[in-house]
Amino acid sequence: MSRADQCVCNVAVTVSSHLFPATCPPLRSSSVIIECSLRGRPVDCTGRASAPDTLATFRCRRLHHFPFDFLPANGYESRCQAGGDWSVQPFRCVPICGSPVGKGAPLVRDGKPVSSGAEYPWHVTVYDMYANMKQICGGSLITPGYFVSAAHCFHDNVQPQPAAGYLAALGKTERRVDVREPNAQYRQVKAIHIHNDYGKNKLQYTNDISLVELDGEIDITSWALPLCVDWARKLPALHGGEVGTVVGFGGRPGQPSDKLQSARLPFVQRDECRKRVTDKLAVYSVLEDKFCVGFVNNTTVGYGDSGGGMAFPADDRRWFLRGVVSVGLPADVTFSFFSNVTKFVPWMSSIIRRGEVTGRRCGVDVDDVAVIDGGQARREDFPWEVNIYHQKLYETKFRILWSGVLVKSNLVITEGMQEGLEGGSMCDPPPPLPRAQPRLRRGNSFDIAPFLS
Repeated sequence: MSRADQCVCNVAVTVSSHLFPATCPPLRSSSVIIECSLRGRPVDCTGRASAPDTLATFRCRRLHHFPFDFLPANGYESRCQAGGDWSVQPFRCVPICGSPVGKGAPLVRDGKPVSSGAEYPWHVTVYDMYANMKQICGGSLITPGYFVSAAHCFHDNVQPQPAAGYLAALGKTERRVDVREPNAQYRQVKAIHIHNDYGKNKLQYTNDISLVELDGEIDITSWALPLCVDWARKLPALHGGEVGTVVGFGGRPGQPSDKLQSARLPFVQRDECRKRVTDKLAVYSVLEDKFCVGFVNNTTVGYGDSGGGMAFPADDRRWFLRGVVSVGLPADVTFSFFSNVTKFVPWMSSIIRRGEVTGRRCGVDVDDVAVIDGGQARREDFPWEVNIYHQKLYETKFRILWSGVLVKSNLVITEGMQEGLEGGSMCDPPPPLPRAQPRLRRGNSFDIAPFLS
């Protein structure tokens, strides 16, 4: 190639770069509203590439909030730079939690009807598709994609049951799945995580808790909001007489309630529970993974309530998930036992994808390459993020424990060391399960397509 030819090629490249400047990729977020303008005129920056100097502004969607206490001054907007990169990626907002929208109802069996799904927008109704869509259990939504329930809802005491056999619904106040409600949402179950040390009926239903992943996130509305979880485990311990609320379709054996019921029940100190509980339930009063709730000869949980959450209000009036309906004697009106959610927080947070657990990582997920609502986060975007790793003796691999924030060159702030779960004494045969009915293993003849559309 001659020198003249080389000059011609260089000029062509220069002209091409001028005619086709670099553009910034579309901005996308499921929790943030993004609005863009270029030289004062509105433009679409979420469905198509943006020209340099396009200005994007961010704000949380309705019923969402920013999880940090403050946002940097430049965090509300981003500018498309000449090199084809946005100056700032959208922040992440999280759904408000533990905030019922409707009116509260005072007082499950002998409880009072719930008039609107917005009163307890975190309640999940679980249907068994192998048993002609029978309502079998409850649960509590804790993120748009996960809910907490009891392990025995998805285990037949021999083996776990397949996730494909269940349908979850939010915003339901009618027990029957074929009663259409305008604000109800339905999702199939993608995965069921049962605690590794679940004791089944042979070991007194110890560690009776499950974390259920939905096949598609719930749309956040006034009738579908998560219940708060004390991820940092900073809430004070429950004290005797402290009143919480549980909801469900429970009733007497063979007589479930057609309407969603709510009940206010008191927490009972372990020593008092041990003295007053019936002989059939006495063994549960010594298990560290459970706590005692209710009255003697008054309102109690019933068949079909299993897996439902017990929520207690914090000082800021937000409601937190503290217990999961586990075992009791619904035929007798007496105390019931709930799995203590606080003891299972480390296990739960190890399953839910990082970045979704508010209060632990506050909605931000950072690794060498990570994804935040569809946009890649680079290492330099959050240079203060620190991951704490641990290597056990005689093991070659490290495992991540938790995260922290770099505040000085040699100082990291993080939470206190996590404690292991404590076991308990187990000796007597268990009482009947407060579960709707045994699963009937037959084909699913119910058409769920209309509910998922």
